[in-house]
Amino acid sequence: MAGEIDLDRLPSLTRETSKMKFFLTRDKVEVYFKNDQCSISVNSRGQYVTVTDRNGHQRDYLIGKKLPEKVWKKYTVATKFVDLVRSKTSKVTFYTGNDREFKNLEDRGNRFTILKAVLMENRDFEISVRDYFTNSIQKIKLNKVCFPDNPNPFESKLELLYQHCLSVDTSLTNIEKISTLKCFPVTLGTKTGTRKATDQTSVNFSTAASSRFGKTATLPGIGIASQSPGGTITISFEDGSSISVSPDSRITFTSKNGVSESFNREDSLPKRAVERLKYIPKAVERLRKRSYSII
Repeated sequence: MAGEIDLDRLPSLTRETSKMKFFLTRDKVEVYFKNDQCSISVNSRGQYVTVTDRNGHQRDYLIGKKLPEKVWKKYTVATKFVDLVRSKTSKVTFYTGNDREFKNLEDRGNRFTILKAVLMENRDFEISVRDYFTNSIQKIKLNKVCFPDNPNPFESKLELLYQHCLSVDTSLTNIEKISTLKCFPVTLGTKTGTRKATDQTSVNFSTAASSRFGKTATLPGIGIASQSPGGTITISFEDGSSISVSPDSRITFTSKNGVSESFNREDSLPKRAVERLKYIPKAVERLRKRSYSII
C-alpha cells in the first residue's frame, strides 16, 4: 500500500537522466518516463496518483489502495526522488562559531574545527569540518565519519550537536502546530569569524552556544518576550502574568498573583492560558530579529 508524499519546504527544481525527467514544485512531483512516453504525478499530501499515457489520456489511482504493479514501480521512482531531495534540503543549520566546545580538539593537535551542523528534512545529519593541515573543508555524515589513521575524534560532539538540532526541530515544529508561523528552514548560532548571530536565527537551543547568550524583545502594549539560554520562550505581560513554552513543548502559565500552572501539549488548556499563548508567534517573530546579548 502506498503512502502520501509530503513536499513541504522542498525547493522547486528539474532534473533529467537518460531515461527520466523529474519536475518538483511546492505542490506536485512529476516524473516523465522517456522510453514509455508516459508520466506520473502526485500532489503534495494528495490522495491520488495520476498517470498520463503516450496519447495524453489520464487515469487516477487512489494511493490508499494497492496500486497496479506498473503504476507502483513508477510511483516508487517518484517517492525515491522526493526522498533524495529531502536528504539534501537543510531544515536546521547550526553554526558553532568560535565556541570552544566544538573546535580545536586537543587529542588531534588542534587540527580540526567543526564549522556547522545541518539537520536535513529527512533527519539526515552532517557536519562541516575544517582541516587546518590540508586547509580543506569536509562534509561528513553522521555515523560515517572517518579520519586518517585515527578513530573519529568527534563522536561525542556529533551526538551533542545532533541532539541540539533535534531539539530545535521538535520545538519549532510544535510552535508551528499552535500558530500560523513558518519556522523552517532555521539557522542558529554564529559563523566563524563573526560576532553577531545570523539574521535567520529563530531559537537557539544549543547548550554550548547559548550558555552565554540570550535574547529579549519588547512587544508594544503586551510586555517583554525573552529567550532563555535553555531555549524557553517567555512573555512577561504588563499585568504581571507570564507564559512560557519550553523546548519539550511544556507550557507554564503564571498569573499576576504569582500562581504557576504547567501543562503538557496534550493537556486541555484553560482559557486564561490559551488567551496568552496566542502571543507566542509574535514573540518568536520579534526574537528572531534580535541579536544575542550576554546574560
